[in-house]
Order: sequence, then C-alpha cells, then structure tokens
Amino acid sequence: HLAGAAHDSRLSDEFRGAAIDSITDHLVSALVDGPSARVINVSSIAARPDQCGTGARLEHYGRAKARSEVLLAGATDMLDGGCISLRPPAVWGPTAPGSFRTVRRLLDWRLPLPVGGIRARRAYLHIDRLTDVLRTLATSQWPPRCSEIFELADPASYTLSEIFAAVAAEYGREFRSFPVPEPIIRAVLNLLRKPDLVDQFSK
Repeated sequence: HLAGAAHDSRLSDEFRGAAIDSITDHLVSALVDGPSARVINVSSIAARPDQCGTGARLEHYGRAKARSEVLLAGATDMLDGGCISLRPPAVWGPTAPGSFRTVRRLLDWRLPLPVGGIRARRAYLHIDRLTDVLRTLATSQWPPRCSEIFELADPASYTLSEIFAAVAAEYGREFRSFPVPEPIIRAVLNLLRKPDLVDQFSK
C-alpha cells in the first residue's frame, strides 16, 4: 500500500488521491474478482482517529491508511474470505528504515547519548512479531466475511533509552546514555527546527 507517499508534503492532494485511493480502489476491484480471497491489510496505528487528526505528526500518512481500511471494509460483502486490517506502531528490527536507521547511525558513534532522562514511553513492534501475526493469519481459518481491525504492539512500551538499548542489542553495538534535562532537549530540537520531534520526546 502506497501510503508512504503521503509523508511528502510537497505532493498535491490530487497526486495523493491517485497514489492512495485510486490504487486501493483498483486493488479492491481485483480482489473481489476472487470472492474467496482473504485480505490482510497492513495499516498503521496512525489510522486511528485520535492519531490522524489535523496537525498530527503523521496526519497525511494516517489518513491514507484509514482510507485503505474504509475501502476494504466496504468490500467485505463481496469477499467471502473477508478482510483483516492490522494497525502496528513503528516497526523496528535490525535493518528497519527511517528513524531506526538514524538510531543505528548514532550507535555507530560509540559515544554516550543524551537520552537517559527522557521518560516518555512509546509503543513499538518488532518485525518478528509482525511476521508471526501475518503467518498465523495466513494459515488460520477465519469466520466467513470477516471484517476486523486489530492494533498490534510489543508487550511493553519503551522509553527512548530502552528502544536505543533494544536496537543496540540486535545491531551488536554497545549503548550508553546520560540524562539531560528535558527543557534543554526541547530547546535544541527547536533550534534544529525539529519541533515535530519535541512532543515525541516529552509526552
């Protein structure tokens, strides 16, 4: 699903509609030609209404994922096999892209990192758990015309220091941290013009 295109604020709404809604419409049309098809839609926790509201960090991405859920749920009557949408949070693992690539680069410095004082907790999902869920769904029986949404996450949430430590363990790097007062971190992020990261670290 091409919801990744929704991350790019330079894209017009028209292109976003073509990349997300139209392609999803075409996918649904193709699936209903095989009425016994069982569809697993990997959506995102960002699709939840309280996560994709106006001004949310992942607003466009979340709205695109929510749109995929709506379109597929609307086709369930034509899909005897049904559709299940999964809403994972950020998925991490040894080669995860995006923010986790940045984490690995910071670990490569082999220096203590100033994240020990950040107490906000966030949900993440390890790639192995996601693939286990997909494998289970693919090999299990579903109720006829099943239409469900499930939210996934690792058993416990992580502080920033804990997710750094978890990534470091998989990446084979030592991780050391030290506390820095949160107001200083907020000030640095604002100076770096990264205000969208402030709430991630401080709530």
